[in-house]
Amino acid sequence: MHLKTKRWNDPVEPDDGTRILVCRYRPRGVRKEDETWQEWWKDLGPTAELHAAFHGKHGPPLTWGEYRRRYLAEMRAQKERIAELRLVKPIDARRRR
Repeated sequence: MHLKTKRWNDPVEPDDGTRILVCRYRPRGVRKEDETWQEWWKDLGPTAELHAAFHGKHGPPLTWGEYRRRYLAEMRAQKERIAELRLVKPIDARRRR
């Protein structure tokens, strides 16, 4: 299976396939009909604690290197969920829900 990463607000392209939003929080102000993704896997996004630490909510913000290290550790704990990506059926990304 081939994976590509994109920002959630990148324009949909014909070869995108199934677009999955991997983010703990849904983007603000995006109407349902304007979503560019077919699925939302918020549990694969950084935890609320890591998100807050990166943005300095409870002390100095994390460096990019420290954020990356912690997020990769969180992902290693999600191996089963990540493996489920193989089960996602490819669909035309232009198709709406």
